[in-house]
Amino acid sequence: MKTLRNIMMALFAIATLSMTVACEKSDGNDDGTGAINSTIIGTWKVRNIVVDSMQMSQDLMPNMNITMNENGSGVVESESDNPEYDGTYNFTWVRNDNTLIITLGRAQLTYTITKLTRTDCVIKGTVVPVLNREGDVRIDMSRLSSIDDDDPEDPNDTIPVTPVDTIDFPAATNWICNYSQANLPVEIEGTTYYVTASLTGTLNFAASTTTGTLRVQGGISGSFPEVGEASLPLGPVNTNITYTFNATTNTGIMIGNIRGEEVSMPFTYDSENNTITIPASVVIPASDITDIPEEYRSYIPQYVTFTQVNNK
Repeated sequence: MKTLRNIMMALFAIATLSMTVACEKSDGNDDGTGAINSTIIGTWKVRNIVVDSMQMSQDLMPNMNITMNENGSGVVESESDNPEYDGTYNFTWVRNDNTLIITLGRAQLTYTITKLTRTDCVIKGTVVPVLNREGDVRIDMSRLSSIDDDDPEDPNDTIPVTPVDTIDFPAATNWICNYSQANLPVEIEGTTYYVTASLTGTLNFAASTTTGTLRVQGGISGSFPEVGEASLPLGPVNTNITYTFNATTNTGIMIGNIRGEEVSMPFTYDSENNTITIPASVVIPASDITDIPEEYRSYIPQYVTFTQVNNK
């Protein structure tokens, strides 16, 4: 089945080809910026693509329409004489202020909206998907239809932004935890034992609701008195969550179910390091911690730290 990744690969493969065989400098007087006073929900026709200031030849560009549905789903319809670029491709999307994130599975394509009116939309990015080539990417679109589209010919008749059209952070973000410390010494009655402490996990926030999922597991493994080599688990924890987030303080509360009990888990977002931290004592079941010999507990991290997955 074809995917949005395929269509983006096709789209930018054509763009790359056009730069070598049928390209021209874009109009330097038009920087693609303008008013942002409408909704992106609706159907758009791609009319122009620019990569690194080189405009894609209209002869090579497929006839392409992109539909953004109110429920956060979307579809690209592409018509081309080349069957590789011809078809329908489904995706999901979220708009957070002037950032547009198009998601296909675990892959995310991030663009900045620089113009959005009743009639026109311009989005820009810095990476060409699939080809992994750095560059300035700009896509110009014209609106074909929209919700409440009473008078599409009137550019001053703006369309109000709907709730799904502006979703606040941390919605539609994905995070991973990957902590490991090896050869940690523990001195007990004159004998030194060595262990490894580890925590791994994922934290995912839904695109259109204040819900998500949290998974954490880990352990202390290595040498223990009278036991020898062993592995003492921490978790696993696997729960659906609901959450609230205060953008002023960059703090929030997650509510989840850990081994049959509802647990409130405070979390903090560090914008400078792009991390989310949760106290380990509220995520890891207390019984797991007490099963770890007291001398080893200092190696359990105080916080479960998640780093945002790279959207490229």
